[in-house]
Amino acid sequence: MDSTDAPETDPGEGPSRRTLFGRSILALLAIGLPAALIFLAFRVELINAYYRVRAARATPAEREKLLDELASRGASGRRTIDAIAFDRAPARPGSPEAEVRQHALDVAWANEPDRNALSEERQIRYLIGARGLDRDEALDALRWPQDGVSSALTAAAIGVLLDDPNAKASLTACQFLDDLDDPLVVGAFRDAATSNPHPRTRLWAVRFGLDLGDREGNREALRRALRDLDPAVRIAAAHTLSLPPFEDAAGLEVLIAALDFIGELDTGSVRRLADGLGRTADERAVSALVRLWKDAPMLLVRRIADERLRRFAGEEPPDPDASSDEDDGDDDAAEPEERDWAAWWAVERGAFPEQLGEDE
Repeated sequence: MDSTDAPETDPGEGPSRRTLFGRSILALLAIGLPAALIFLAFRVELINAYYRVRAARATPAEREKLLDELASRGASGRRTIDAIAFDRAPARPGSPEAEVRQHALDVAWANEPDRNALSEERQIRYLIGARGLDRDEALDALRWPQDGVSSALTAAAIGVLLDDPNAKASLTACQFLDDLDDPLVVGAFRDAATSNPHPRTRLWAVRFGLDLGDREGNREALRRALRDLDPAVRIAAAHTLSLPPFEDAAGLEVLIAALDFIGELDTGSVRRLADGLGRTADERAVSALVRLWKDAPMLLVRRIADERLRRFAGEEPPDPDASSDEDDGDDDAAEPEERDWAAWWAVERGAFPEQLGEDE
């Protein structure tokens, strides 16, 4: 056929069809790509759910084999192990679910690519996603980022501090946060000091967590901690109140009462007891120090009591017993000078001035 006989073509017809075709493809992608991503996510979740059920129903030996098989699959297998181990809800210690998650968490940590440089995302997972589980090595590997602390990491540590059933994790979060001058952190420490289920966490919060932020808010939290069920926490709260910036004698009765069971206290608590009494310019505090000086079961505490009493006595302490001047060459083991503080106090008690005991 002669080319001159070919039907004429509209010059705009070709581009119009290509444009229509391109738009159709884009429309299909706009619908199909999200659908495909949703399907893939759903498939991953189905796989994770399948393995969670398998792990829950397996015997310990079968579960170990299953987790090892997943770990051998590389990144995809480790993601499935993560799905079994981590959860937003805390594990209930002793429950079958906690046993399964603990086993998976141990495998997850054993296969962690770089334990000494966990990403922030992984740190958050081990903090908030493993509450209630044992993860001491992971907690010891936590590091604040050198370029600053994100709000997400801070929030995760606060969550662990406040409601992790695992005592080690709660205490680690407490230590992790204690240098941050952040209103949210200070508020968390106040809550931890009075309502955390773990005595050691409450003790740490009372001793180190309430020296920043609003002073009066912290003072109120410390005063509530004076009613704690654990004597070490009560003594720590009374001692912290006696220190600057509080210099508050609200805990004096707690310190005096502790003398009745001093033999049951740990060394740190007894030292805080002696130091707290020595910082309170009150007749009852001096009487308690004299009693502590006489009855303290530890030489170090007697030394602290002797030092604080000399501060109260000012320029007229009782003369030391001459027999105590003998030097056995061991300064660490030497007894404090045997001053008769009981006799001194019997004379001075009636004239005890309020200003004694104040730091010069």
